Amino acid sequence: MPPEWEERIRKALSTVTDPCCRDVGLSVVDMGLVDRIARTGDGVEVHVVLTTGWCPFTAYLFEEMREAVERALPEAGRVEVRVDWGKAWSSDRLSPRAAAELLFLPSPKEVRGGSPAPSGDERRPLR
Repeated sequence: MPPEWEERIRKALSTVTDPCCRDVGLSVVDMGLVDRIARTGDGVEVHVVLTTGWCPFTAYLFEEMREAVERALPEAGRVEVRVDWGKAWSSDRLSPRAAAELLFLPSPKEVRGGSPAPSGDERRPLR
């Protein structure tokens, strides 16, 4: 695949807002959902890692992603969005912008050993 294609595809996908993060304007790229982009014989495939396998917005989200790529790169041919079920999403996949916008409770490693779980006032930004 030409390098400029991947750049154009990622730029197009950065306009697709994750439905669960629409209020803060985070894209599927910011959320780390886009794992890889591959050229196929008759088009391109966008491989994604979902934050949860039970996401009720998957069909909608995939349609939005496919349409964004088709608009940005019509010469690519057929566009498919596929889930990579062999990979697990984690907060390590977040862009720096997304990590700054989202708040997470401390990791389980930080609260082991009998320490009480933190209250909502003790949440901290992921960094």
